[in-house]
Amino acid sequence: MKIFLKPQFIVFVLALCIIGRLSAQTVATSVDPKKYEGKWYINAAIPLALDKDWCCTIDNYSLNKKGYIDVLTTYRKYDLKHKSKSLKQKLIPDKNSNYTKFMAKVLIFSAPYWIISVADDYSYAVLGHPDKKYLYFISKKPQMEEGLYQKLVKFSAEQGYDISKIKRQVQE
Repeated sequence: MKIFLKPQFIVFVLALCIIGRLSAQTVATSVDPKKYEGKWYINAAIPLALDKDWCCTIDNYSLNKKGYIDVLTTYRKYDLKHKSKSLKQKLIPDKNSNYTKFMAKVLIFSAPYWIISVADDYSYAVLGHPDKKYLYFISKKPQMEEGLYQKLVKFSAEQGYDISKIKRQVQE
């Protein structure tokens, strides 16, 4: 007995596969911007082209008078032998997101910036992109414990990120 599949059925099955890969991710329920302030270390990432060669990356977050979050990022390019550089950016919160969704403004560029998970004690967070283009594990400590790292990798896979692209970042 021969089975013939109609092209429409094949397209439908392929579309379901793609939709599954692009499934919606969760975001944190809300973030207290005062608790989020301070120094955060980038421990691992699916980086942007801009920061793919960075190490020792530290973001310093501060809430400004307009309710935006100013970020001063310091980093080294390639390895510890290179001098530290810095970059300023601004996070403009989506009005209805309880400080979980932002538009990040860096130089002349802008991109969505989502806090998809944050620890109750604000010791770590996971930052992402609605189209899963980038991902960051950040923490208040320079080194992330292996158990926590594995937990965040698993969480990221459940959110639909390609975890094979995650790179750990060296900190001093």
